[in-house]
This record gives sequence, structure tokens and C-alpha cells, in this order.
Amino acid sequence: MNTIYEPKGRAKEYADLACNLFAGCDHRCAYCYAPGALFKAVEDFQRPAYRTGLLQALEREAAKRAGDPRHVLLCFSCDPYPHMDATARPVTRCAIQILHENNLYVSILTKGGRRSRRDFDLLGPEDRYGTTLTFYDAMDSRRWEPGAADPRDRIDALGAAKRLGVRTWVSLEPIIDLSQTLQLIETTREYVDEFRVGKFNHMTEDLRTRHPALYQRVAGIDWHYTALKVMEALEKTGVPYKIKKDLRYHLTVQPRLRRGELARV
Repeated sequence: MNTIYEPKGRAKEYADLACNLFAGCDHRCAYCYAPGALFKAVEDFQRPAYRTGLLQALEREAAKRAGDPRHVLLCFSCDPYPHMDATARPVTRCAIQILHENNLYVSILTKGGRRSRRDFDLLGPEDRYGTTLTFYDAMDSRRWEPGAADPRDRIDALGAAKRLGVRTWVSLEPIIDLSQTLQLIETTREYVDEFRVGKFNHMTEDLRTRHPALYQRVAGIDWHYTALKVMEALEKTGVPYKIKKDLRYHLTVQPRLRRGELARV
């Protein structure tokens, strides 16, 4: 079983090491890339399951990697705080304890909001707590990520982690609505130690069929203008940030203007 692994491709921009604690995710995000990447039907992926023997395998792998200075990200292809993990011995809490026992630090990435706060007592100044924020508007969030915590709930959890001295970060990926992304930057700037930003990369036929309104919304995005405005907003915060390669590319590409059209930047 692969427990701690080294991500490749786009994921490598976010973490050097990672561990996926569950098979699937019940947040049901319309834009999720994971079912396609894992060759799983969306309906099956949205019914997460425990990975048999995961904690035992994690103990062995963590012991081999003991003392590695790189953070272990929890998680890429699932969320470390799904609704289904409410047992007396939650998997994520046990995983954090195992990693810490082997002098390994964690970097959380979640949309779980208050569900994730149960483990804040385990996190120290060398760990990182991050949340993914896609929408500022709660109605948009409920429409396209119905199982995820409300955006305000996630922001509150971020602030709570920051007040406890945990280093925090926000993943603004995928960008779907520029105005909401800019609002999220402004709203969270005082709670965040780093922003990471990425574009929408999964314009699939399945997305067009299942969520045509979302598909059309994203299809109309001017990525050059979006990248410029996001970078401008991030610069104003004074907070360190990372723009992922796919979005950064559009900073160097000026779209061809139609006759009579004025540049917006």
C-alpha cells in the first residue's frame, strides 16, 4: 500500500510528500479532478471508504522516513475530514499522531471547517493548516460543493488555527469566479501565512454534461486578466504567495483583442 508518497506533476507544486487517508470523498464538489485521475465513477468516489490497513502501513512508512524535514500533506485525492470519519478513533487524528511520533510534520488541506478543529490540539508551530476556498458566496458553495463546510466556517477555522500559532495557508484553486476569489483574499489576509492559487484545469465532457452551468461559467473566464488581477490583489496583502505554473503562464500571454476592444488591464 502506498501511504506516504512523492507527488508528481501539478501536485508537486503544493507538496513534496503526501498521504491520502481515505478512498474517495463525500464533499461532492462538482469540479473535483480526483474521480477522473483515479479512474473511478463519480458516484463511487463520492462514497468514501476507509483504506484497509492504512494506519499500520503508515506506521511502517513513517518509521522509515523519520526525521524527514519535508511536510506530509493530508490530503490530495480526498479530504482529511470527511463526514464519515466520526468514529471513536478518527483516522486523521491517528495519522497525525503517528507522523509526529516519527518527527514528521503535517500540512493539512481541508474543506472540513469545524470538523478539522478537533485536531488543533495536536498541531504545533512546525505544522501547517490549510483550507481550500473556491466561493465566498454560501449559495454558490452549497450548489457546487454541497458536502463541504460553509466558506465562513472554513475561514473561522483558519483564524482559530492562526490564533493557536499554527502556520496557515489558503488554496484558491480552482478559480471559478474572479470577484469571489478577490473577496476571499481580502477577507482572509490577516489569518494567512501563504496563499496558493491555481486555475480551473478540468474542463471535461463529463463536467459539461453533469454541470453545464458551471462549465459555461468557467468557459468564459479570461485567464490573462484573472491572473493579473489576482496577482495584484495578492501583492497588496503583503502575504507570501505562490501562483501555480498553469495560471502563471497566462501572465505572459496577452490575449488577442477583437477590433475596437479595449484592454482591461
